[in-house]
Amino acid sequence: MPKGYFLIAMKKNSEFEILGYFFKDQKRQTPISDDLLLRIRIDHNSKEINKITLENQIILSFLYKFHPKFQKYLQGIIVGLFLNIDEDAKSYISSLQTSAKLLEELDYSNIKSLNIEEKIEHIYINYIEKLKDIVDSDNLKKLIIERTKTLLSGNIEDRKLAQALLGKIEDGIHIEMHKITKSAEEAIKNHEYEKAAKKYDTASKMALEIYEDKLAKTLEEKAINTRQLPNIIKEREEVALKARNSLKNDDFHTAYSLYRKAADLSEKLMDFEKSEEYSLKSRALSEFHKIDKKYKHND
Repeated sequence: MPKGYFLIAMKKNSEFEILGYFFKDQKRQTPISDDLLLRIRIDHNSKEINKITLENQIILSFLYKFHPKFQKYLQGIIVGLFLNIDEDAKSYISSLQTSAKLLEELDYSNIKSLNIEEKIEHIYINYIEKLKDIVDSDNLKKLIIERTKTLLSGNIEDRKLAQALLGKIEDGIHIEMHKITKSAEEAIKNHEYEKAAKKYDTASKMALEIYEDKLAKTLEEKAINTRQLPNIIKEREEVALKARNSLKNDDFHTAYSLYRKAADLSEKLMDFEKSEEYSLKSRALSEFHKIDKKYKHND
């Protein structure tokens, strides 16, 4: 489970400002230093999703540029999580993206009056924790029961719906959904992408049966993204090979551009290690190209 959540404003004057935090354990807060804020800002110049691994934690962040109609006061925001060093950052990306979209429509004309940290806490509890663990059978069961409690106090139709939902719990829909999504994850590990996508489609339809529309949308997006994986993987392999060949031929500028593309494709795959590797190679070759060009010109 994440240790905390943070929100950074991307101002119209290109300055970045930390707007607030929420920490699960208020006694163990780790605010972002100026140096770390600068690193996050620099990394997001070329990345939408960024992962920084420190000695005792991971910082996962997502840059979200506002729609033009919301850009009167801010260009956008960066939302991020403080994760334990052994956590799988990939599993939090969709919930982090969802939380950013929810924060877009706030009135940022007077940030001090927004009660930002209260809103961040609400986002964390309702969209980070729940979206991360929502396919866990126990948590899913709790969500369904909470929904039935509300419905039971409604009209006749609401009470009928509540009884139907309770029947689905008795049939074990929450357990079956958990099994299906875990099976999808295993299929992806085995490179069985169409099989995984079909399982996500099935789980998405089941989520609609229990009126969990946000979960259904998340699972539907997972199915779409999973079907795209083979083409992205193939393209990255081809681009990385071309980059290596360009490097062998001393074509540093082309190699730099290709490694940059390979890094972007790795980011789409949520392959942070490869993304970092190709980004570092790209930056190094960019500097090397500048130096090589300068001294060749002088010669």
